[in-house]
Amino acid sequence: MQKVSFKIVFSVLLLIAMSMFLLGKAGAIGEPCKTRSDCKIVPCLGEQALCLGGQCRCPLP
Repeated sequence: MQKVSFKIVFSVLLLIAMSMFLLGKAGAIGEPCKTRSDCKIVPCLGEQALCLGGQCRCPLP
């Protein structure tokens, strides 16, 4: 019974962590910027965000 409970808790925590990661990445899109250096704090996978049209955008894979 404890193993099943542990698996459920672990799955829920993993789901929450992935949701936070994806929301953090999605929230980066649209941050105001003037230059690419303004987007350094934006979390993108593997690359720095670009400043396009006055908004930070993660480069497409």
